[in-house]
Amino acid sequence: MRRYLDLLHAPGVARLIAASTVGRLPYGINVLALILLLRSEGFGYAEVGIVTGTAGLAVGLTAPLLGRLIDRLGQTRVLAVTAAVCLTLAGALVEAVSVEAALTCAPAVAALGVLIAVIGRRSLATRLPA
Repeated sequence: MRRYLDLLHAPGVARLIAASTVGRLPYGINVLALILLLRSEGFGYAEVGIVTGTAGLAVGLTAPLLGRLIDRLGQTRVLAVTAAVCLTLAGALVEAVSVEAALTCAPAVAALGVLIAVIGRRSLATRLPA
């Protein structure tokens, strides 16, 4: 365990781990939020399963493409575009399902957009020593 703590105390590592952890949270949280939203609006488990399965399939199919784009264009450009697309589509989905949920989620989506921008900038600004 001591080796992990030593690694964590290296310059820039804690910030990098924090940014990568926050960056991976949406994969799990989006599915849970989608299930809870659809169930609260009266959709059945079969319908919710189809929607979440389709969302998981979309992530699985687009991840290699995003990886290639990051390799070719750099992570800053790809992060900015994918963040904007994800926030727009999430807002559209919530709006399509429930107007009340859209009004509740709008401030959180805006705050998430700012958080993504700040974390992306800070994680890119820090370079680990060789």
